[in-house]
Amino acid sequence: MKQTIALIFLLLTALSAQAQLEAVVANMETGVPIRDAVIYTTEGVDTLTKWDGTFCLKDTFQRFTVSHPAFIGRVVDAGDFHNGDTIKLIPKEGYIGEVTVWGKKRKIEFDMKTNSVDAQLQRSTLQGFNPLGLLQLIGKKGGSSKKRNKLKEVLDNY
Repeated sequence: MKQTIALIFLLLTALSAQAQLEAVVANMETGVPIRDAVIYTTEGVDTLTKWDGTFCLKDTFQRFTVSHPAFIGRVVDAGDFHNGDTIKLIPKEGYIGEVTVWGKKRKIEFDMKTNSVDAQLQRSTLQGFNPLGLLQLIGKKGGSSKKRNKLKEVLDNY
């Protein structure tokens, strides 16, 4: 009796194992398994590949599509697919998955010293006639009326 129960149990597990197909999705150039590739079947079932690139599907599909953002998608028919197959995807050109930047932290230095060219430029901007400066002097209170009148004449004749 125990042997028949064990035999029935083994047959049921074998039948359930046959109803599922397992495969691996890998990079065509490097052969490395692809993690998180999406598999869509024509019946509306979708699944993701595991960390090792493996996935399982029920044997009821006619066709499925394998896609990943970094790879060109691939459509597989049920007749072309066998249990344990490896599906290889072609990488897209110009796709960069992850970029790591190495460098040293820069010091921010404020140089308060001026070189000779900057000093000459500063001096040249300070020299010359400044009509707006004259307006400031006119607007000040408390200055002599003689100076104000003289400045008004200069501005009028300018």
